[in-house]
Amino acid sequence: MDATVLLTVLEKLRGIFAEPGTYLACAQTPTVLGRDKLETVGKGSSTAEELAFESAWIRSVNFIPTAGVLLPNELTYLWDGLAELKMQQVVIADGSASGPAADQIKAAEKLLYEDPSAEIRSFTVVHKAYLALQDIHKEAVQIYRQRQLEALQSTEQAVRDFWTETAEPSYRAEIAEALFRWEEEGHKSEIESAKRVLVDAAESKPAAQWTRWMSQFASEIDTASDLSLIKFAPTSFSPPGITAQSDWANATVDGSQYEQLVGNAPQDLKQRLYSADPGYVSVSFEFARLNVERAWFPRGAFESRIWKTPGDSPMFSDGGDPPKGKLPGYVTAVILVRNIQVRKRAPPPHPSPPPKTFKHWHFLKAAGIFNVGGPIAQPAPAEQPSAMPIIAMARVHEFPTVNPMEIHLAVAERKAVPMRIERNFDALNTIRQRDQALQQLMIQKVVPTIVAAQLPTVTEQAIGGDDVCTLAFLWKGFGTSPNPDPALMWPIT
Repeated sequence: MDATVLLTVLEKLRGIFAEPGTYLACAQTPTVLGRDKLETVGKGSSTAEELAFESAWIRSVNFIPTAGVLLPNELTYLWDGLAELKMQQVVIADGSASGPAADQIKAAEKLLYEDPSAEIRSFTVVHKAYLALQDIHKEAVQIYRQRQLEALQSTEQAVRDFWTETAEPSYRAEIAEALFRWEEEGHKSEIESAKRVLVDAAESKPAAQWTRWMSQFASEIDTASDLSLIKFAPTSFSPPGITAQSDWANATVDGSQYEQLVGNAPQDLKQRLYSADPGYVSVSFEFARLNVERAWFPRGAFESRIWKTPGDSPMFSDGGDPPKGKLPGYVTAVILVRNIQVRKRAPPPHPSPPPKTFKHWHFLKAAGIFNVGGPIAQPAPAEQPSAMPIIAMARVHEFPTVNPMEIHLAVAERKAVPMRIERNFDALNTIRQRDQALQQLMIQKVVPTIVAAQLPTVTEQAIGGDDVCTLAFLWKGFGTSPNPDPALMWPIT
């Protein structure tokens, strides 16, 4: 992939997914996967090739992030950070002067977990509903950010006016509606109150909580090894079957947006990838977010204030923006892209210098994952369109249809209340339909007011085709860790 294409796509995605405390990191070369590769992960590798892929893929999403945007070739992993924490000489607080009552703790655990006594606990239906409706709210915010970027970066005043007067209020209303459902049907305040109760309980009985966290991951039990005896901890992903789905979101960057996008790019990224005149007419692509899930990772331990290390031990996280340290955060999601289409001005008659290239991650290359640097399809030049595309259509994923289920809510201050919730969450379809309707309305209202510009002669490139490309990782940073709470009671040392 051309370095300037990579920078363009990365900066477009950064604008869509950016949120406080979450950062984007990219490999020095995107990883190209076959469409069926990811479906074998976590399902029991039957061949040496599948095991090698599973090992390399899981390690690629469990690296310990650094403050830089581009990842180093040599990585360390979350299970190594956990092992280091276990070996630390840690001082645990004696507890707080007061804590939640036993019935409050029991009710909170009943609300959040199916079997609170289990070593690895699974979420209740109402907790899952909370998480699913939270994702719907995030989806609405993501679509809003994408449309906002596209409108404000447009060179056409008519597009910007349509955004301000019509589209933006509609998208904000969509976000408000998603938030209302999250609060009402997902019992947002009750779930978050229950989580707060358990945090307070941990502070009142820190030794027991610390023991639970440290027993959540046991290297000898919770890791596997590939044929090269390289260890990895099983990791799951959602939504399942994403590479086979046809309904991914899409985005387009036209040439006029390029300088605006890269102007705010991190300096180290621009130094490696920036080209002053890429000659783009447009870059379009499809993208999806694949969430990373780890039952073995006790992230609460790194967020907790019930422990400290003596002396001048290095910080796990300095709480900066972005944070730095021995374990400053963890990867929450992978951004996948496919069907990258590049339209560029026709090249000059004399040869151009070759695009910048990057080194592969050695363990990914050894596992046979990479399929980059091969021939790029060169379709025949398309017929010239009469006008530049204005705003690309966004598409969102649908939940699989499942029959409605009864769920019961039980919290300390509230009697059990039966409620019904449909697992397919019609709000996802509604968000998509309203977004498409707004885009059609924009085309009808705005396009007649724009004078069609004659496009320059272009060449077209198709990169990757239907193959899925792992372009970047989203990682969430920890605050200062350790960050002992002086209000707690501490042993005299």
